[in-house]
Amino acid sequence: NSLGKKVGVRNEIIFKCVEGKECLSIVKRYNLKDISNLSNDIYIAKVSKGSDIFEISQKLYLENNIEFANPNFVKKRYRR
Repeated sequence: NSLGKKVGVRNEIIFKCVEGKECLSIVKRYNLKDISNLSNDIYIAKVSKGSDIFEISQKLYLENNIEFANPNFVKKRYRR
């Protein structure tokens, strides 16, 4: 990133369904696995190895019933 810190990406996408809309059938079209509910309308799902996680998250974001879709970024933890 711009601060010179390393940031990685897990093989997971975090996404949110538009409130009151069903979106899991849309998500399944992208062959995402192990879909888990994190909270109201927010989910995490695994992307198949070798898949372009940025491309899939962008395509999901462009779907009508998806409010946001982002790769699950990982950064090194520092103690305060």
